[in-house]
Amino acid sequence: MIFKNILKIILALILIISGTSKIIDPEGAIGLLSVIPVFPRFLIIPTVSLLPVIELSIGFLLLLNIYQKLTTIVAFLLFLSFLSISVYGSIIGLNSDCGCFGSLIESKIGWKMIFRNSIFLLIAGYVCWDENRDMCFKKVKNI
Repeated sequence: MIFKNILKIILALILIISGTSKIIDPEGAIGLLSVIPVFPRFLIIPTVSLLPVIELSIGFLLLLNIYQKLTTIVAFLLFLSFLSISVYGSIIGLNSDCGCFGSLIESKIGWKMIFRNSIFLLIAGYVCWDENRDMCFKKVKNI
């Protein structure tokens, strides 16, 4: 229980710092999305505007233990998308800052980012699984 709570605090702080940084300096995220060929241009500004709000909301919900089942699922999906973008960016040869933490922390796309995002995803996956496993086992018992 204490271990899971520490991990939730870590995830919450990552999301809060990342969301706050993107609000202060959205240029990195705009730059990243604008060089991804498959990302629709008309969605860049809405995505960069909405993503920090989602990150901050999920971060604070994790910290305050509100709607934990849903919050941990959304956090897992966020970190899965971050890992997917870093893998895709590496595959197509992007070598720019992702804007993940605004200008606070430089985050170049590459293997270090993939490793970092994999660790974040593993943490989010564990927290999500631990928070929602009773739901999964109830469904299995009912079958």
